[in-house]
Amino acid sequence: MENEPQNNALVISEISLSELASIRKWTYFLAIIGFVASAFMILFGLFFGVMSKFIPQEGAANKFPGVLIMLFYFIIGLIYIFPSLFLFNFSSKIKTALAMHSESAFAEALNYLRLHFKFMGIMVIVGIGLVILGIVVAIALALIAARIAR
Repeated sequence: MENEPQNNALVISEISLSELASIRKWTYFLAIIGFVASAFMILFGLFFGVMSKFIPQEGAANKFPGVLIMLFYFIIGLIYIFPSLFLFNFSSKIKTALAMHSESAFAEALNYLRLHFKFMGIMVIVGIGLVILGIVVAIALALIAARIAR
């Protein structure tokens, strides 16, 4: 305890700076891949929506699944832009922080990383909730179908 510095300043070693530089490259790569994947999802949704108009269908009820699939991909593509944007901003800010030894840029970079993980955590919770809801609905529909079949 006597050998510890009295101030609470965080000292980042050269090894840690090198690791952060490596992390920056990977987060930049993943952000770009995320943007491209988002664009493909949005384009696929729009393409599927347009193509579903040209498929001969009977009645308005048959057009609903095509519109639903189009909206699903479009919304998922839009949602996935945000974590990619947070990673991209983290990568940009950490690059600035490492180049200029800027504590404020470093703090801002960590904030973007926090936002990314918070967003992804919320999406995981929402996904788990939707899976549980889907299981409950499937069981309820199976019970209803079994009761009707009797």
